[in-house]
Amino acid sequence: MGAIIRAFKSATTRRINAARGTPGAAVWQRNYYERIVRDEIALERIRAYILANPLRWTLDRENSATAAPLNEEDYYRRIMGGQA
Repeated sequence: MGAIIRAFKSATTRRINAARGTPGAAVWQRNYYERIVRDEIALERIRAYILANPLRWTLDRENSATAAPLNEEDYYRRIMGGQA
């Protein structure tokens, strides 16, 4: 699995950087997380996470454009819709 992910990240990084004119720029975070999908409920949770993830970028502490990065508790409260 690791070899497939590395190849995908490498190929897409080259294409993105060629299109942007930014050779050598980082595109992906370093690691990834493998998950075993055990049932339909887990699959739906993963799908929901993937769909919502880009919307959460404005709240992410790793986003340098975030005006004031949130502490961990406030971050999770915001992305979970008020629940911590």
